[in-house]
Amino acid sequence: MKPRLLIIRFSSFGDIVQALAVPQAFMQKYPEAEIHWVVRKDFADLLSFSPYVHKVWAFDKKEGLAGLLRLAKTLNAIKWSHVYDAHNNVRSQILTKIIKSQFFARRSKERVKRFLEFKLRIRQFKTRYIGQLSYLKPLEKWGISAQISASPPLTASESSVQEIYKRFGLKNPYVTLMPSAAWVMKRWPISHWKSLIAKLNTQNIVLLGGPEDYFISDLAGSANVINLSGQLSLLESGYVIAGSSLVVSADTGVLHLADQLGVPAIALIGPSAFGYPGRSTSEVAEVELSCKPCSKDGRGKCINKIYQKCMIDITPERIEKMISNLGAKR
Repeated sequence: MKPRLLIIRFSSFGDIVQALAVPQAFMQKYPEAEIHWVVRKDFADLLSFSPYVHKVWAFDKKEGLAGLLRLAKTLNAIKWSHVYDAHNNVRSQILTKIIKSQFFARRSKERVKRFLEFKLRIRQFKTRYIGQLSYLKPLEKWGISAQISASPPLTASESSVQEIYKRFGLKNPYVTLMPSAAWVMKRWPISHWKSLIAKLNTQNIVLLGGPEDYFISDLAGSANVINLSGQLSLLESGYVIAGSSLVVSADTGVLHLADQLGVPAIALIGPSAFGYPGRSTSEVAEVELSCKPCSKDGRGKCINKIYQKCMIDITPERIEKMISNLGAKR
């Protein structure tokens, strides 16, 4: 039978986007393949950015264990050549106990290394940890390359991008800024964002964020700034990102979506170990500190005597210069 791959990754925003390197890599090895994806219902729209995912199985977590077992039964009736557990949690393990395939892979969460790194401060991650590569690595046993492809794995509908332009009156070109992040410790200081926006007063700027990010409204006092925080779905935010000339963000799903779409991006990397982008279109701004990284994703307490020093020391002047240099390269 032709290769048929089932990928299981329920959440979250950034992880799904980084794992979307997998369908592209699989299709490069098996051009005739059919690829399905099991995802949590509230993140299902993100998969529309991949031209390599042929069918999406959206799971509503409200259905609980009974719903998960029904889904497993349905999926087990399909003949899979390959199954990839890219999540490695209780739900995904239940599915893979039931669903049969000829070839199986599971992404390790490297829990021992994480314990040693973040609890005992014994360094395990000696180089930048790129999420895309961690999702590709388990597939090497299938003869699939773990190298990041030269072409972006995601695309956005041009008509949908144009619709976003019209609906919100966006002026092209524009720079997209993501001032928020899931965990406060990896957010760039609000004063730095204010300073950067002031320095970019000749550029059109779009601000993204969630409905709970009320502080972003404090950044939208200039005529060249449009605040769309809390107004967009994940899909719509993706179209804004796709239409951007540049994205500036901390370790967030917005950063990784820009990276995977091939949109130039500047990553503000502070305490987190796993937030690095992987494509040549993305550049990293960070400072070297002995306490860094102190967290896998930014949650927890700052252990430096200067709170959030890893973010504070990334200056607005440095980011302005990086933006200028990226513009010159294009």
